[in-house]
Amino acid sequence: MKIADAGADIVRITVQGKKEADACFEIENSLVQKNCGVFEKIRVNPGNFADRRAQFEQLEYTEEDYQKELEHIEEVFTPLVEKYKKYERAIRIGTNHGSLSDRIMSYYGDSPRGMDGLGDTIRVSLTEPPEEEIDPCRRLANLGKRAAELQQGEALFEEKNRRYFDFQRRSGELPAQKEGDEVDYRGVLHRDGSVLMSVSLDQLKTPELLYRSLAAKLVVGMPFKDLATVDSILLRELPPVEDKDSVRTLVLLCSIPFVYGNFENDLIVSLQNEQRLALKRLVDISMGVITPLSEQLTKPLPNAIVLVTLKELSGCAQKLLPESTRLVVSVLGDESKDELEILKSTDVTMILHNLPYTEEKIGRVHAARRLFEYLSENSLNFPNLKVEAIGP
Repeated sequence: MKIADAGADIVRITVQGKKEADACFEIENSLVQKNCGVFEKIRVNPGNFADRRAQFEQLEYTEEDYQKELEHIEEVFTPLVEKYKKYERAIRIGTNHGSLSDRIMSYYGDSPRGMDGLGDTIRVSLTEPPEEEIDPCRRLANLGKRAAELQQGEALFEEKNRRYFDFQRRSGELPAQKEGDEVDYRGVLHRDGSVLMSVSLDQLKTPELLYRSLAAKLVVGMPFKDLATVDSILLRELPPVEDKDSVRTLVLLCSIPFVYGNFENDLIVSLQNEQRLALKRLVDISMGVITPLSEQLTKPLPNAIVLVTLKELSGCAQKLLPESTRLVVSVLGDESKDELEILKSTDVTMILHNLPYTEEKIGRVHAARRLFEYLSENSLNFPNLKVEAIGP
């Protein structure tokens, strides 16, 4: 009753045998008397309804043999369907990997194909009481309904390279040091998975607090990297380039009363210089500082890694950067193959899968898989980071 009151359309009770089936008869009668009708359905697992559960025996089937097996299942299953049609009861088809038969495992292999597709019911299992499962179920269902309303999705593509038979981490080429590099870029990514954090100008106003938020070690106020430290930061706005004349004015004004000059403006300049010094200290410990192309062109930060879009990469603006500049390319994942072609001829430090949360028509999972499929198909081993992992 609690589950029904929470809004469930269907309630499942496990029936192991005749004794439990007889008990269900009494349970149903009591629910009907309370005007509760969520119980009148059966759940069938097509993987072992007519077959026994897999014994992990390798069986050989021709197309003709397999078709005969399907005919046998139809013969066994049809009477149940007809009975439920007669009494206007619901049947839930619910399969899972653990109950697939030897027939299915032998014919399809240990793969998702053997599980007969996705249906229109959602099953959530929590350690909390079962009525607590309804809210996450409803949220998941609403996501699907919303996606259907928006016609969310990607153009069809075939996955040939994703390994779903066994898990294998995607390999990528970590940044290597190049002749003429002024700083060490090898620490901007980590071989065991990289952490990228978004940083604001406000955070740069208090460098020590920033260093601590990046999990850097501090020695006399200076940051040092260890295993727990963030690998790279994303700074969407750079502090202005220092004004040397204002700095000299500040030095003079420090020795006289505030009334003699525009001390407030010079203090702002000093703060901006301190922000850039904080960034330099991060670059010096091999932390990547990633900033958009427009910011780097107007307020250049020495040895910053520049974030470019595919459109910018195809244009002329990025050619204004020094030749040794490291690049991070931002993509949505729905770009055409023609648009992605430029990646083949570009020295890319990493790909940033940057799909805004305001974007509703592009599905995140499919966009990511489509992008990975293109990279694998063309042997492009660029490391890939998702913006979803970036902090506030």
